[in-house]
Amino acid sequence: MKTLLKSLVVALAVAGVAMASVTPVQAAPEKKAAKVKKPAKKAAKKAKKPAKGKCVMKAGEGIGSTRGAAEFQAFEIIQQVTGNWPIQTDHITKPKFKCKQGGPLGWTCRAQAQVCKK
Repeated sequence: MKTLLKSLVVALAVAGVAMASVTPVQAAPEKKAAKVKKPAKKAAKKAKKPAKGKCVMKAGEGIGSTRGAAEFQAFEIIQQVTGNWPIQTDHITKPKFKCKQGGPLGWTCRAQAQVCKK
């Protein structure tokens, strides 16, 4: 039994030394897949952002417990969508609101305003 245990310890030691001397093989770097151009996506992105000096009509909808809160939320959506929140960098016309009472919080308002890039 002692000889079996000694030979097992020697075999494990030899295997450990053999494993330590093996250097890890690095995998070949993967090639990146070629990007597929999507003209429709590019055109849609351009359509969202008006060129300097050009104007687009934007709309937003908000809800609130008061009419004022709902109007604020609706206009804030326009600012956020156009990248003018929290700092307004473009010219935004005074919004026109259409509000109705009812709904989950009391008032629902829709705002429309023209956004012009500076």
